[in-house]
Amino acid sequence: MFVETSAEDHLRVSYTRYCGLLQFEGEVRKKALQQLTMFLCHKYPRVRKATANKLYEALVTYDEIVPEDSLDEITTTLSEFTWDDEIEVESIRPVRNNLCDLMNVPRPVLKKRPVVQAPDGRGLRGGNCVEARPRT
Repeated sequence: MFVETSAEDHLRVSYTRYCGLLQFEGEVRKKALQQLTMFLCHKYPRVRKATANKLYEALVTYDEIVPEDSLDEITTTLSEFTWDDEIEVESIRPVRNNLCDLMNVPRPVLKKRPVVQAPDGRGLRGGNCVEARPRT
């Protein structure tokens, strides 16, 4: 028997697992934080809100995930910003980038899709821009 799952269900599993990985130190924690910061600018408002909530819970549960002097500002931003508003991702990005700076995590960079040449010579962009993990 197959159970149909939505894209949001798959994303929910992802950000929940990434939050669980925050308990481990080193490269695992760094990569999990990078992925979580990308979810904070996801196109689905519910994904942004749930990621912020899960990240908040992880920060108050596990010790030393972020610098102690930034913890209050990070948790305040995660809990008070309206992540689930139907607003453009571009207006959320500065808030997310500030969180990245506070957590000492590289900001995700916009990765443009390549321009594909159409048979008639016109350039076609291969869809929307997506965010990618910074190269480490």
